[in-house]
Amino acid sequence: MDVRNGLLLCSVHHELFDATAMNVDSEGIIHIADATASRAESGMDEAMTIDLDGERIFMPEREGHRPSVEALEWRQCYAAGE
Repeated sequence: MDVRNGLLLCSVHHELFDATAMNVDSEGIIHIADATASRAESGMDEAMTIDLDGERIFMPEREGHRPSVEALEWRQCYAAGE
């Protein structure tokens, strides 16, 4: 088990991440799929999805606890269907 091979997400964002509607690039920038953004039904939906697009995730202070760049890059390829 490697702490660098995971992201700590709430259940809402975990579901979006699993559905590839949300992704995090190798720089730690959050990307929300357009389809997800168009389904926002309330201000809370927007705050938890659309408003996060382009924001940076919080990184642990210890570099050894930060997400693996290689894992994030792999995930981007997976989400893109490559």
